[in-house]
Amino acid sequence: HKRGMEAPKRRRARCGCCAGCKEVDCKTCLACRDMPKYGGAGKVKQSCVKRKCCRPLLPVAAACTVCGLDGWGAQPDHRRQAPDMSSGLYECLLCFDIIHLQCVGGGQRAQGEILSRLPNSWECNKCLGGREAV
Repeated sequence: HKRGMEAPKRRRARCGCCAGCKEVDCKTCLACRDMPKYGGAGKVKQSCVKRKCCRPLLPVAAACTVCGLDGWGAQPDHRRQAPDMSSGLYECLLCFDIIHLQCVGGGQRAQGEILSRLPNSWECNKCLGGREAV
């Protein structure tokens, strides 16, 4: 099977704009000392503690579990570049379900809680147990 055609993992990607993304490796933390470019074995496979992204984004090919479309209303394609506008998908940080807010039925959107600490994230009504959002 072709390597370039496999589906991407669902983890978030660096934003590329925050201070953490623009920082240089410190070369002294555990992650840096383990990197092959600094003479390490390469087993930790983590970024430098100074280079942690504070606003990681959903992958371009992430799809809504209800309608199956990506955050821009098209069929998901991991080979395409993300458009300039932000994605319309939201990921629940408790159950990791990815969904368009307009695809949530029964007025549940108002009962879920959109989170500001991470882009495109919320806590869905199912995970909040039906209690009112703060």
